[in-house]
Amino acid sequence: MKMNNKTSYDAAFLRALITWTCQQIGVSTQSFDEARISTSHSMTSRAQGWHTNHSMGCRIRLWIRNGTDLTSHEALRDIIVEVACAAHWASFGSILNTDSEIVDDITAAFEGERHALVEEWSKKKPSKKKTISKTEHRVERATELLAEWERKEALARTKCKKYRGMLKRATRARIAELEGLKQPSERKTRRKIIL
Repeated sequence: MKMNNKTSYDAAFLRALITWTCQQIGVSTQSFDEARISTSHSMTSRAQGWHTNHSMGCRIRLWIRNGTDLTSHEALRDIIVEVACAAHWASFGSILNTDSEIVDDITAAFEGERHALVEEWSKKKPSKKKTISKTEHRVERATELLAEWERKEALARTKCKKYRGMLKRATRARIAELEGLKQPSERKTRRKIIL
């Protein structure tokens, strides 16, 4: 699922929240092409979820009221409920009311594990990039450039050999033309006769 986060909130935190919520209702996030998250100034509730199911794929759309504190219990619960409703509607095609039994189960599961979940969602994952020093980077770059130019050198040698031969043949033809033979083919036939 691609995250399109247009808010100032941490995208990894929101991805983990959406993934956990979808797991609670038995839906894989792989079934969604995109989760688009935006802020809104005119909302009365803390969050509002929506799904779009076009020919281009299934998307979850989530609006979070501007200035919402994601560390507060109520705000997270509202967001989880909205995500659950949008994901349920997108996956099963039926509207999930906010007072339904499924929503009550999800909020109960969240409230039971709230501190552990928020701590897990807030963890920064280590970067997968390998860190290399500037000198190592320079060595790698120089090696790549050398290989590229050596390849070009071999190509240049081949091209030079080809064009030297072409020049040699053209020069012979020009000399033969100046000697009085009109075409190089006449010169060849004359040579055959002499031999």
